[in-house]
Amino acid sequence: MRSLRLVPLMILLWLCPAWGQTRAAEEAPAMRTPPRDYTLSPEQLQKAKAFARAGYVVYFGGEAALLVVLAALIGVGAGPKLDRWAARRTPRRWAQVWLVAPPLLIAAALAALPFDIYAEVISRRFGQSIETWPGWMADWAKAEALVLVVGTLAAWGLYAVMRRSPQRWWLWAWLLSLPLQVAAVVAEPLLIEPMFFHFDPLAARHPRLVGEIEEVLHRAGIAIAPDRLFEMRASEKTNSLNAYVSGFGPSKRLVLYDTIIAKENGPPLLTTVGHELGHYALNHVRDGILFGFAISLAVLWGAAWALGRLCPAAPPGSWETMPQLLLLATLAAFLLSPAINAFSRVQEHEADVYSIEVTHGVIPNPGQAAATAFQIEGEQAFADPSPNPWIVFWLYSHPPIRDRLLFSLGYDPWAEGRAPRFVR
Repeated sequence: MRSLRLVPLMILLWLCPAWGQTRAAEEAPAMRTPPRDYTLSPEQLQKAKAFARAGYVVYFGGEAALLVVLAALIGVGAGPKLDRWAARRTPRRWAQVWLVAPPLLIAAALAALPFDIYAEVISRRFGQSIETWPGWMADWAKAEALVLVVGTLAAWGLYAVMRRSPQRWWLWAWLLSLPLQVAAVVAEPLLIEPMFFHFDPLAARHPRLVGEIEEVLHRAGIAIAPDRLFEMRASEKTNSLNAYVSGFGPSKRLVLYDTIIAKENGPPLLTTVGHELGHYALNHVRDGILFGFAISLAVLWGAAWALGRLCPAAPPGSWETMPQLLLLATLAAFLLSPAINAFSRVQEHEADVYSIEVTHGVIPNPGQAAATAFQIEGEQAFADPSPNPWIVFWLYSHPPIRDRLLFSLGYDPWAEGRAPRFVR
């Protein structure tokens, strides 16, 4: 019933959508003295600790609720009941899957919904989100509809492979998934991201910034066409600062939030761009795809092994095993989080190194500029200066911001007579 207690606050936030926070995101950034360490004021530090604790509740509570709901569905025999109900309605397997998978996926979405709402409430309370509640609900509905359609189609294909090869279905399913995983990465910036945000060519509003980026590209010795550089109108929904590389092959692109362009200026912003170019130049998207291949193989093999023991009497490819498969997939995603995040932290650190190296000689004191960028981003996001190491191990996809800032201040291979790691 936690979601019901949030209703009055949701209505208040809907009627008063943080006007002052929007104004703050639009103010011109001021010049800063480069920091010597990542520090927050006592008030900011208190907020950072509270924000972090709320995030842990959302993540671990949401995972636990989802596992409990899926276990309850298994306990009441939802799988066999849905299997029999679908068989009575139609003999066609492609039609049956649309009667079995959506109810289970909707149940999973509803289990997580209170925690999704709580996460949005917290995000608003700490000045991150400024989206209206109708807009948030529309985005939530679009995301869940996408999961519903893609998940049901995936279930149809997976169970068809199970019926054809009861012993080796995990291997055939993995091989068939490889081109689909690549296609998903290619399609994401073209089909999925525009469903939630508006994008403009970076040159349309920031031609000077594009010129500065081209200087960095020249230093790197790589070519990215201007039509691969985009600005996301993130300020329509959030005050968060971010930049990222997405897509693969023909859809690969670099995206800057308009909020980060507004908050960071000059050298600090160029080090942020340099970081994202590091992902581009160091082929991190490709490596991420290959890592995803390995993870999916392990998950499918583990699912085949576990299903054989959880449902030994179920006919191969029977819909009645779907709740167990969803439970296993959820549990695998949770337990593999440390490995996935550790891989990501390695890539993010490499991109930090690349950023300082590629902006060396283009901007003065790139390490100080990067440290300034991290201080700005940490203040805006209320990043905890001293997170628990166990939390870093389990949840952090990036190194802690204090570690990144101190590394930036200390990394100077040129002064030490050492060769740079990536950019000569």
